[in-house]
Amino acid sequence: MKGSMKTHRNSFIKYISLTIILLANTASIHGVIVEPSRHEITASAGTTTQVTFSLSNSTLEIMTVSTSVRPYFPLATETAIPPESNYPYTIKSCESWITPDIESIQINPGEIKDFMISINVPANAAGEYAAYISFDQSADVDNSELKKMLDNDAKDAITDMELDLVLRRSVPVYIFIENTTNIQGELTDVTVNEMFTPKMADDILSFENNYIKIASVLKNTGSRHIRAKGSVVILDKQGNLITTIPTGITWPILPGYTETIPVHWECPKKEADYIGIINIELGNDIILQREIEFSVDRKGFLLR
Repeated sequence: MKGSMKTHRNSFIKYISLTIILLANTASIHGVIVEPSRHEITASAGTTTQVTFSLSNSTLEIMTVSTSVRPYFPLATETAIPPESNYPYTIKSCESWITPDIESIQINPGEIKDFMISINVPANAAGEYAAYISFDQSADVDNSELKKMLDNDAKDAITDMELDLVLRRSVPVYIFIENTTNIQGELTDVTVNEMFTPKMADDILSFENNYIKIASVLKNTGSRHIRAKGSVVILDKQGNLITTIPTGITWPILPGYTETIPVHWECPKKEADYIGIINIELGNDIILQREIEFSVDRKGFLLR
């Protein structure tokens, strides 16, 4: 991507310093692996608790990681539906409660080091709170490449420039105040649809068999976020097990929000009737179940 910076030839700008922060969406930042990917803890109001992270260096170089505590902001998928209320639920940020035991960590090649944070929960705390623990690494940058991004006017006006690149991995810490939150949910709908319609299949020369999409619609009716997981069990009409399809784990579903959880199945090449049993685990041994029946022809198209 090319950028453009417009300046006048008589500009007094001679030096530019930029810091670019890249947010990592994996457990690893430039060869340093941070585990776990999140902490979810239950704590009593007015107490202090500690949690630990593990940092391992998978490179052949000494790595230095700096740490900081940042406000929490929720992430949602494209299929998440917020509640109709004008004041939807938000997780309260608690970065002021958290103190890292060290601000910078040096990790030798192949070494694993623990990093601890202390959480001081106020006596009047209630509900759910969260904050991000950020792990930053500086990366080497060839600053001579930066000038290639500028137009001729900028190149003439700026005689020196410096670009700093920071790789950041932010890990959420969720705190549930004891006896003030609950886990609850409802499967409001389950649908069965074809991945390809007959018309779409006619346009695919190599089409042999269809996929069926079974989508479960989950609403969080509790007072804290949930990360649902589960499976869809496919049986034939006689109750024989055909297959079990895992759903994976959802992103955080906030109270009042609705999320669609899909699975995809390439059904056998025969006309048959099936039963789909949906099992969704919310946590704390709470499991929701629904059942749906459907029929397909020998190419996997739904029989209406």
